[in-house]
Amino acid sequence: MSSPVRVLLVLSFAARLAAAAAIDVLDTLDLLLMGEEPDSVKDGAELVLQDDPQNPAAREALGWLALLEGREDEAQEHFFRAVLADPQGPRAEALLRDAVRFNERALRFRELAPVCEEVLRAEGTSFETRTVARRWLLFFARQDRDAEEVARRERELGYLTDWLLVAPFLRSGNLDFYRRFAPESGVRESYDLPSLGEGRWRKMPGGAHQGHVAFDNLSPIPRGVGYALTYVYLPRDGTYRLDLVSDDSVAVWLDGVKLLERDAVAGYPAVEMNGAGFTARAGWHRLLVKCLRNTASSSSRIPVGWGFLLSLSTLDETVGGGPVAGLECRADTSLEGKVSEGGVEPLRLEPPPVGRTSLSRRFHRALCLLHTEDYDTAVAELEELLEEKGRWSAEGPSSEETARPESILLRLALGWVLNADGSEERLGRARTQYSRVVEAAPETVPAQLALASWETVEGKYWRALERVNTLAEAVPDSARVWLALAGLYRQKGITPRENEALERALAAEPDNTAALYEMSLFQRRRQQPREAAATLRRLVELAPDHQTAWRDLGDTLQGLGDYFAAAQAYERALELGPAQVDILLELARCHRKGGFGDRLDDYARMVEYAPFDYRGYLNLALARQEEGRQSSELYRLSLEKYPAKDWLRSYLAWRSGIIHDEFMPDVERLIALSPEAADYPESDAVCLLDYLRLDIHADYAYSFSERRIYKFFSRSGVERWGEMVIPDSENTEIIYARTITPDGRVLDATTITPTGSGLAVSLEGAVPGSIVDLYYRSFSEVRTLYDMLDYWSNRFYFRE
Repeated sequence: MSSPVRVLLVLSFAARLAAAAAIDVLDTLDLLLMGEEPDSVKDGAELVLQDDPQNPAAREALGWLALLEGREDEAQEHFFRAVLADPQGPRAEALLRDAVRFNERALRFRELAPVCEEVLRAEGTSFETRTVARRWLLFFARQDRDAEEVARRERELGYLTDWLLVAPFLRSGNLDFYRRFAPESGVRESYDLPSLGEGRWRKMPGGAHQGHVAFDNLSPIPRGVGYALTYVYLPRDGTYRLDLVSDDSVAVWLDGVKLLERDAVAGYPAVEMNGAGFTARAGWHRLLVKCLRNTASSSSRIPVGWGFLLSLSTLDETVGGGPVAGLECRADTSLEGKVSEGGVEPLRLEPPPVGRTSLSRRFHRALCLLHTEDYDTAVAELEELLEEKGRWSAEGPSSEETARPESILLRLALGWVLNADGSEERLGRARTQYSRVVEAAPETVPAQLALASWETVEGKYWRALERVNTLAEAVPDSARVWLALAGLYRQKGITPRENEALERALAAEPDNTAALYEMSLFQRRRQQPREAAATLRRLVELAPDHQTAWRDLGDTLQGLGDYFAAAQAYERALELGPAQVDILLELARCHRKGGFGDRLDDYARMVEYAPFDYRGYLNLALARQEEGRQSSELYRLSLEKYPAKDWLRSYLAWRSGIIHDEFMPDVERLIALSPEAADYPESDAVCLLDYLRLDIHADYAYSFSERRIYKFFSRSGVERWGEMVIPDSENTEIIYARTITPDGRVLDATTITPTGSGLAVSLEGAVPGSIVDLYYRSFSEVRTLYDMLDYWSNRFYFRE
């Protein structure tokens, strides 16, 4: 574009912007949403900032333009300054929620902390905005491992973290959410758990994880309905609110009054629900939560597989809510006697209405809906904006339609929401939105990379590579584009080009944490552990909360023989997520190899954090055994915790002293009293035992045991029965395969040959007069009762 033409466009834009500002209708962001030419919006926003350096709309508009061009650090700076300039408005909540996009990529992300502090100091900010700001400050406190600050921030947010749990209650899958189980009828010491027997209230293994109640490690069956119970003390009569975050189906009762319900079975959209208000008297109150695991979908926002986060705040009509001074939360059923029924009255909370006179306010609302995963409402809002943008002008909304250029930002945002929803129909619509964006603005980085990702999935690799290469030439300062290019080269094993792309990414943004992590993976694949360790050290310095980087650093240092430093890295990774059994195993390995630390403590932590994982008990037993200490009970517990793993059963049974099957006949007596050929003159062999046992476990996995003992009377009997076939060759453990010769010798040698029908077992030494004994076990991980019945369709015949 020639300079004179550009000057005229800038002047024209400035004139229209001045006219809009004069009547307080539109701002710079509104014009960008209307589809104004991006270069003109950028020049106009810079003109506005010359007169008003703190103008929030101009700052935000420049931020979105930088994001469209793949310059994420610059976009972050503009967004943070826009929040500081307007902490009270809906812009602040939307941009604070959307800041999550910068967490993994931008070095200066911690500059968000003083922004959040300023939001909390400002008067008139909404409850939702303050909540998002407090969550970010809690995030940074966890990064800094500041336990005191973490506790303070959790109190401000009203997180309820002390709970008693009982699970699972299983009857009919998702329909169990609508079934009334025993805990809803009253608090008792124990309940009958279908398939598991008696279940009692117990504390969460390892405690609450980042404020979330977790049922994950409570039972060997990781699904069904779980109940959580706690008691809260409200210091005064008043009005309060409960807020829920979960991707499961959840119902909440306070003193028997239902206040909240998130029905994932029926498809309730939002992971973060609008709060439920209630009035209550001062004193102790019972909180009961029902939680059905949603196995159909999960949210990346939720750090646990099965659970929820519940917070309680005081409700002030002027600001929407705040911390409850003197709030207590205790998981103690002895407080049941202090709960008085009645006095709790539900109060419906409605979100504030969004005016129809502001494009930017409605765009901000759609962003908030995206990040709370209320996709249906977000899509509807953005589609309405796209339909209406032609009826807007500098004077505001109009009844007349005006032809306007494509609104790149609205189209892109709609694509984000449709893509995040993930359904097949909406993924196709998302692709359409991205295609329209790149037709109007070919250098739009997020849309081009999204289309390249789809082409790669469809096997159109070279088309995707051409797209991203062209984009890299157009926007060479975007680390994100170079990372995408490196990923494409990696898929085809073009190593020199992958290395070059990674170096270009770090040259563009030297402290980009995503680029550093990808470089460390590349160096590890290329057998460059020292370089990888240096890269990972730089990465964890910039992003101290990057658990995977700490784990990888530990693995790399362990491979280099630096066991002490590796153990430190593993410990840091465990601080970020304690229920990581694999990391504890590696930590124990470092302690053993390096001759320091306490392996017994590592394995004891495994048992504490994951009490239903057999590996903790097994490794603790082995370590104790090395010290000459009795471990049979730990072996027994290991056997009990994972009974479906039959490849482990015989070893554990031997170690624990459980060496017999209570239903197995007395085999030695059968052999001693076995008949002779004269007793069956017309038979070439006799079956002494055909034993079959099927154990169906609580998760519908089964273990199958079979034992067959034959005595041969003739050569034809040996040829007929001397070779036996085990159907399942993969999940089978042979316990006995032996021959007892006519003179009483026991031969354990066998020949095992894989065949198309299974394992063919030939027992050596089989001659007329000998006895062969084959005993084996198989297991399967069939996951539903119906699958098990379909899989196990044999019939059994009996005769006297």
